[in-house]
Amino acid sequence: MFNKENRMFKQITIQSLLLLMITTAAWATPQLLLGPGSSNAGTVIIPVILSNEKGVGIASVGMDISYDSNNLEAPTVIIGAAADSAGKHVSISTVSLGIVRLGAFGFNTTAIGNGVVANITFAKKTAAKTEALHFKYLSTASNPVGDEVVLNTTDLMLVVE
Repeated sequence: MFNKENRMFKQITIQSLLLLMITTAAWATPQLLLGPGSSNAGTVIIPVILSNEKGVGIASVGMDISYDSNNLEAPTVIIGAAADSAGKHVSISTVSLGIVRLGAFGFNTTAIGNGVVANITFAKKTAAKTEALHFKYLSTASNPVGDEVVLNTTDLMLVVE
């Protein structure tokens, strides 16, 4: 009986340690997020923020963002301090109505540090409703040698009133 209990204890301990290692690895994953947006009568400004982890070099990032095209015009983008200090460029293009693709990249292998990569500005349409505006996104990244870096993704939506 003691042998069975001892074996079960070892098995539970090993499973617990394995779960802890997986959870810790998930916490150590970088994120590219839509930051808290600000809105006024005519525009919505949303920062794109990189939250990196020590030892993970990210040299380029990309993000597909969906937005309410009934209430917002296609956006413009301005480079943020994190991408600018790494010598990167930012661009934004329309994938389809209501979806844009943002990229921060460069002809160097410099890693992008934590902080604002870009600021996206959406102009509100004149007939825009005063309801909440929802934004969904999907992010990608690569390291200085071009390998894909897995980013922690969320199902969060940014809501701007």
